[in-house]
Amino acid sequence: MNQVSCSSLALSKDGRYLLTAGDRVIKVWDYGMRFDVNFQVYIGHSEPVRQVAFTPDQRHVISVGDAIFLWDFLALPAERSPQDG
Repeated sequence: MNQVSCSSLALSKDGRYLLTAGDRVIKVWDYGMRFDVNFQVYIGHSEPVRQVAFTPDQRHVISVGDAIFLWDFLALPAERSPQDG
């Protein structure tokens, strides 16, 4: 899961997603994906993450460490403009 340690785990209500927190990284594991890589990585904390949880509507992830972050993990990736390459 996480290479250093896992400080917090959370499972979504439907059992599809698993959150893990390790060091300064949050991963959202998706059991419905059929690819070699079945997780999303969120980086933003400058100190270790102590706790992760899903919001009651299951659309966002909350992480607590040096700050409190609200992640929109179900959002579609931003479209790249032609200038981005």
